[in-house]
Amino acid sequence: MFRGRKMVDFLTHKDSGIPGTNGWVVSAARLREDLYHLVTILDTDRYYWHFDLGIGELQKEFEQGELDHALITIAIRARMLSDHKSPRPKSASKPCGSLFIIDTRKDNDGRPLTLRDGCNKIIHAETREFQEREDGQYLTGSVLLKGTQLGKKWRAELNTFKFVKLILALGRELES
Repeated sequence: MFRGRKMVDFLTHKDSGIPGTNGWVVSAARLREDLYHLVTILDTDRYYWHFDLGIGELQKEFEQGELDHALITIAIRARMLSDHKSPRPKSASKPCGSLFIIDTRKDNDGRPLTLRDGCNKIIHAETREFQEREDGQYLTGSVLLKGTQLGKKWRAELNTFKFVKLILALGRELES
């Protein structure tokens, strides 16, 4: 079980014809549901702050965990989807943020963070920080990811709304 759901909720068993999948493919319907969940959490954050509905206690207790769960689940599914087609769909190489490799001698100017790289960084990040507005009132939709790869530290800035749009485009590409 994964957070109250069975593995079958995340994957569908059928003969995909894709070597190495053992018949398991990503459930596109569940992926779309998770995208909706992520966007509504981000959007609801603004609503709660604006109207001060007195449920900030629940928000503080659960919001970060729910955002992390949704983002990681989406990243795993999207990466699996993008890897199922050769060559990879065009949307997998489109940017949804910026990636910076941190060198002890100097910090670089960054490079575009592609959808596929964004999925990898979300999955392997040591920290995920959902950014708030300067006044601290609500989330901006930007996520700061940090981690290490092959001994080099990296930092990625992910725009969740671009990320969601690219995954929706990925789904459309794979359907056609």
